[in-house]
This record gives sequence, C-alpha cells and structure tokens, in this order.
Amino acid sequence: MRLSRLFTYEAIRVRVEADDPESLDWLAECVTPHFHVEVGGADAPTHVALRQDPARHAALSARGPAPDGERIACFALDDRVVAHPRWSGSPGPIVFDEEFRVFYVADGLGRVEIVADGTRPWSRVALFRVLREVVTTACHGADRLMVHAAALVADGRGVVLVGPKRAGKTSLLAHALPHPAVRFLANDRAVVADGGDAPAVRGMPTIVRVRPDMARFFPGPLRGCPRDPDQACLSRAEARERRLREMPPEAPLVLNPAQFVALFGVEQAAVAPLRVVVFPRVTAEAAGLDVRALAPDEAAARLHAALFPVPTGTSLAAAVASAAPARPAAPGEIARRCRRLAERVRCVECRLGPDAYADDPGARRLVEAICA
Repeated sequence: MRLSRLFTYEAIRVRVEADDPESLDWLAECVTPHFHVEVGGADAPTHVALRQDPARHAALSARGPAPDGERIACFALDDRVVAHPRWSGSPGPIVFDEEFRVFYVADGLGRVEIVADGTRPWSRVALFRVLREVVTTACHGADRLMVHAAALVADGRGVVLVGPKRAGKTSLLAHALPHPAVRFLANDRAVVADGGDAPAVRGMPTIVRVRPDMARFFPGPLRGCPRDPDQACLSRAEARERRLREMPPEAPLVLNPAQFVALFGVEQAAVAPLRVVVFPRVTAEAAGLDVRALAPDEAAARLHAALFPVPTGTSLAAAVASAAPARPAAPGEIARRCRRLAERVRCVECRLGPDAYADDPGARRLVEAICA
C-alpha cells in the first residue's frame, strides 16, 4: 500500500509517497516545523516517491551507466554540486546515487521515483535530499539567497551564522542554544528573503555531523547520546525500540534535525525577521570570543562567498520540470542582493579563540554581543 503526504515550504508544494508509513513519519519529523506536513491535502505539481523494490533495483542495476559517461548534477552541498552517473536504457533521466546506492527515475513531468533495494536505511536520507533539492531549486528565485549558515532566533530576532566548513558555525550555534531566549532555526543552510519591508530568514533542514572535537566542547548535551551508524535514519520512536549498535568514539555523530534539537532541549522556529549576520572565524589570535562590526562591502563579499551553488545544465531538479525555476538569477543580481542585505542588517565578525567556550556564561555574553 502506497501512502502519501503533502509537504509545503512557503508556497512550494511537493507530494511525497512511500511504501511504508515509517519513512513518511521519519521525513515529517525531520522537516517540521520548516515544512508544513498534511495527510491528504491538495494535489501538488511535484511528486517524489520512495520505492523499496529489490527486483526493480536489480533490473536497473543490470543496465549499467550510460556509455558516454555523463553525470547529472543532483545535490548542492556546501561549495560544490554533487553529480552522479546517468544510467542506460530509458528515454527519461535515470541517475544512480553512488553514496546511497539508489536510483532516481524522473519523468520530466514533475515526478521522480527513488528506487531502493530495501536493505539500506539511508535511502530515507536520499528521499530527504531530493525533497530539499527540489524546494531549494524553486527557492533560487526573485529575492532569496540560499546561504551556507546556521541560524537561531534570539528574543524574536533572526541571527544567521555564515561561513564555510570548519568556520565554527555549528559549535557557535550549540554554544548559544542554552540561552533561555534562543530558539533553533537551522544548522547548515538558511534561506534569506530580502523583499518586502524587512529581510527574513527561514531554516532549511539538514543532516547534522557532530565532529569529535565539537563533542569535547559540549560534553553536557552529548554525554550519553546513543551512537549508532544509522541513527540519523531513525525516528525518535524507532530509536527507542531499536537496540542501537555502538560506534567508535572517534567517529562523527550523525543526527537528523529532530535528534539534534532534542539533544539540546530547545524549541524550533520556522522563520524570523533577520536582524544580525554573524561571520564566525576560528583563530588562535583571538582571546576567547571577540565580536567586531563589518562594513557593508566586506560583509557583502563574505556573504556572496558563502552562497550555495546553483546546479546548471542537466540536473536532477531540472528533470523534475515543474519544480525548476524558469530563469535563475544572474550573477550580477545575486551580488546586488548580497550588498543590499549587508546594508539593511547588522553584520559582525565573531572571532573564536582556543578558549572561546571555556565557561558557561559565554553563551549569554555571545547572545548579548551579537544581538546588541
């Protein structure tokens, strides 16, 4: 029996189907409250389905990759677009995901199926990624910026923590979360809209990788946290019922968004008025935690460098034709958006020294400093 739910992000609607209700429950748990999820609801222009079908998976595997070696842009991750091989034997796009060992079968009419062999729980994360990529592609529109950033809400004001990998975004976010005025908005990517009367920031769910060095900074929330290789693929109910397998302590802890928020015991927000843009930077030159204001030119350049890439040419999201934008914004327009945003909100650099997280009151000082 195939079940479905309607997932809505702003005005972007995607119908998601799965062969088992547990996968839909897991997905809804991961993306709420950023997505509104309905059982039933209106129809949607885009359909994504997860099929656990070993026979069909084997038949697709037997076809092999396309002879010309073409690869299809699939997912925007950090500063790169991940591409996977196009598969043979069909007039429509078929892509093989080498990481999750699933096939993406798109019909070019707003539908894509994820065909799994039923043995790997990470096919759920493939479903999560496809839903997010379809919505992200549609978000590259008139007044939006897709930013590589963590985000929080402090006293009703949105704060984005912008920067590349290892800039200190997740650790800075985790340091601020214990503050009683803070709510969680996003861990790794945020959608900033600069139209209307005031800029706004909306979270975009991501899978969270907690590195061992971060765990050393924040032993309280992470102490006693289950460490299972497939933990991110489990709902809270499934994790309670399952006998989890142990992982080596040096392995990163991989969590879905609901698990990350539960660790810190904080509330989530879906959207907030944007008031502060913070650019964290880990440096041995800083004494503790140091905040300084940035001029609009410098902030705009840093913001532009932290945007997620937009897949061009042949891409999985474009194959789901109804979800793809008619015309991506030109590079010059994106640069103008970054400059306009830097002029409208407070922008600061937050330098993080070796002892930045040495004491608990640092969370209060941090929130007060960046929201002053």
